[in-house]
Amino acid sequence: MRQLMYMWIQGPLTVRQSAKNINSMSDQLTQLNVWVPKEFVRGLRSLQLVKRFKGSEFRKLLLYVLPVVLRKNFPQELYEHFLVLHVAVTVMLDPILCTQFIDGAKEYCVFFVQAFKDLYGPQFVSHNAVHALIHIADDVKRFGPLDNFSSFKFEIFYQSLLKLIHKGRKPLQQLASRFSEFERLRYSNTVVDGIRLCRPHCDGPLISECVGPQFKCCILPNGSEINLSPIIVYSWRAVLLRL
Repeated sequence: MRQLMYMWIQGPLTVRQSAKNINSMSDQLTQLNVWVPKEFVRGLRSLQLVKRFKGSEFRKLLLYVLPVVLRKNFPQELYEHFLVLHVAVTVMLDPILCTQFIDGAKEYCVFFVQAFKDLYGPQFVSHNAVHALIHIADDVKRFGPLDNFSSFKFEIFYQSLLKLIHKGRKPLQQLASRFSEFERLRYSNTVVDGIRLCRPHCDGPLISECVGPQFKCCILPNGSEINLSPIIVYSWRAVLLRL
């Protein structure tokens, strides 16, 4: 959807829409914004801001808005080509339709990619944005509707990950260190039957039927501390039995 809108706004002259047409569609989107249900997190924005659009906005435009907005303001050939993508994605999103008409949806995807090459030019048939559509129907057959393996839920978590990164150098190592710290904090005050286990570690090995984490010391209910280093190979379950 992003690729298509970029082509309409700044693509080749054969498919690029006039500024008047773009402004007209933007005005319609602004007017329709008051009718957007509250279930949609984001409203409709002008096409002048398309570079700032999020994935959820492109999804909404593809499935609900553009089939109406483009009907009177768009070349018929480009509009019908867009509708092919709209129908194919709608089928693959529906739990019932995707089981009955998935083969038809795949044919639509193949037709869309082939027609895209003729309408917009073969140099714009990118692997990720266009060609991959051919294989999405096969993924739907294997995993179910598109929402079953959508990346939206993972993208939402990006903000949480960004807060854990404090500088631009070695971001992956920073994330690994933060999660390691969280794990240590998670088990730093583990209490079992009144005994608090301290100083978790993963130096193992473990005896059979025992699981981590392991601890190097424990504090008894009376406050005394016992060093567990002589039995460091045991998990906390084995430690309790030993005590």
